[in-house]
Amino acid sequence: MPLSERHLAAFAADHQSTLQFDTQPRSLAGPGDPRHVTHPLLAAGWKTASDPSLPRVRLVSPDVLVEVTIDPTPTSSGSWWRIGTPTSAYGPYWHMSFGGLTPSEIVAGVADALCRPVPDGESDVGQILNDAGWTGVPVAGAPGLAVSPDQLIHAEWLEEDGRAYAWRVEAAVRHDSSHDVDHVWNAWIGDGTPPHLVAGLARALVDPQPVLRGMHDQLGHYSAVQHPSATTGTQVAAAHHQRVAAARTAARRARHTPAPAASASPAPTSSPLPTRSR
Repeated sequence: MPLSERHLAAFAADHQSTLQFDTQPRSLAGPGDPRHVTHPLLAAGWKTASDPSLPRVRLVSPDVLVEVTIDPTPTSSGSWWRIGTPTSAYGPYWHMSFGGLTPSEIVAGVADALCRPVPDGESDVGQILNDAGWTGVPVAGAPGLAVSPDQLIHAEWLEEDGRAYAWRVEAAVRHDSSHDVDHVWNAWIGDGTPPHLVAGLARALVDPQPVLRGMHDQLGHYSAVQHPSATTGTQVAAAHHQRVAAARTAARRARHTPAPAASASPAPTSSPLPTRSR
């Protein structure tokens, strides 16, 4: 089912009738509107492959090598978003998953990267985090823990049999006085995930801008700060139209851009992305 003007009109109507709030930090802003992820993908030529009798949306890329699924579970701690290769696909398997309270703007960092041509060369995730002031960023995929400047996001590179193989991200509020931790959401980036997609996620994680939430939208945590926004629902709809148009243009460009040649040289030592193959 391609994205239609009816879908965009419904999005606009929903947001035009809602009082908007600037909400920050974005890591605690709650899920937001999943169409922030699905509409650009549909505009980029992705197809729906869902059972209409289930509350699940499954989108498949034009080359059927990647699928994006949002599958609401009874609890927000479950993995609602899943991005990766279909289980029936040939070739390397990789996957990413995100809990129910992950802001859609963060998941969209990956979705937007899926719409664009794959960049030449390695994406230096470590540099993205370092430039944003994160501390403890591991080098060359070594096990370790990177922490955001506000201490709300912990990104941990894990290891198996002495080798780093996956990246786990958690947003949580830690109470120093009681040593209690409020776990908000977590994400899992599996071994073999394409580096440009992890870079898209990293850029979304470090973006300091507040996100918009409606008056009655679910927040990720009560400590998120909200202020009435000067942005109107009409402006929200216009910005959404621009993202959709950009995704359509990027996908058209990607179809006419040759894939980068595979390199036999090892990954740059500055990249923290694990590269172990299955």
